[in-house]
Formats: sequence, C-alpha cells, structure tokens
Amino acid sequence: METEITVQVFMKAEDVKEYLLKNGFEILEIYDINDNYYSKYSLSKLKKMSYKSLIKNSFLLREIVDDNPRCQLCYKDKIIKNDVVIAETKYTSQVVNKNDAEKVFEMSGLNLWCKSYNHTFSMKKDDIFLAVQDIKGLGCFIEYEEDESMNGMSPMQKIEYMKGILNGLGLPLGKDYNVKKVYMLFKKNM
Repeated sequence: METEITVQVFMKAEDVKEYLLKNGFEILEIYDINDNYYSKYSLSKLKKMSYKSLIKNSFLLREIVDDNPRCQLCYKDKIIKNDVVIAETKYTSQVVNKNDAEKVFEMSGLNLWCKSYNHTFSMKKDDIFLAVQDIKGLGCFIEYEEDESMNGMSPMQKIEYMKGILNGLGLPLGKDYNVKKVYMLFKKNM
C-alpha cells in the first residue's frame, strides 16, 4: 500500500520544471506514459459510474516511453474513503507486444474507455521526489508519492504532510490534492 497526492498546477509543465530547477530540484528522468483504460462494461454504463466503481472495474495497458521502453498491464487497487484515495496497491505484469494485447482486449469484448497521454519530469530535492506531469487535454499536475521519511504515519497524516510540502513550494496549486486525472479526462471527453 502506498499513499500519494496529486494536485493541478496552474502553469505550463515546462515552466513548473524551470521553477523547480531554480529552487534546488534536479531532474532524475524524463519519460512519457501512454495509458489505455479498459473495462467489461459498456460506455453508457461507465458514464454513470462513480470514480470508485469505474476504477475498481477497469485495468490499463500502460506504455512507458523512455530509454528502456516497455509495456505493462496494470490494475490499481485503491482504498477510497469519503471520495479520497488514501492508499493504493499497483499490480503490474509485463506485456511483450502492445498491439497484440490491444487486439486481444478488443476481440474479448472489452471497452477502451479512455486514453491518457502524460509527459513527465521526475524531480528530486533532498528527500522529496515529485513527478511533474503534462497531461494532454488537461494541463499540468504534480504527483507526490510517500517516501521512507513518512514511515509510521497514518495515510491521512502522510497526505497532510505532503500537502504541506507542496504548499511550501510557492506554485499556483488547485485546492484538490486528490485529483483523479483519468476521471477528469473521461468526463471531459464524454
């Protein structure tokens, strides 16, 4: 189980990256993530589902494009309380051929309900690791996952701690630290 927060940043991702570099962060990695979300349910039924139901009944085919391109099947088992994701476990399995996997899903009657394209700058300063994400069609977000310094904290304590770190950066952030990017994208494109 892992706790993370995600918040929208009201700047361009490139400008956020430059701002963080000027404030002592370094770039660890730059990569793209292309996600295709699938479910057994029809699009009309999916449109009526809550985020919790939608994610529980979906998996994704994830393509990671970096110096070592790869493709994975991924299921996110999220613990959601009061519409807040407090923790999740990711289950992944490597896929040899993305096109073949897509064909299997299509022929099995699964529905592709959302495609997400994400350009990411993985950044670090001291013990703080952030992912600055430029989501095509949505804008810029920062994802902050728990680290070892948060061992012993409850999920809610971790969330409050991480919010404090992000608020201290001086960036123009949204008020929701539990942004559900794929759900936003799905609703926007309905």
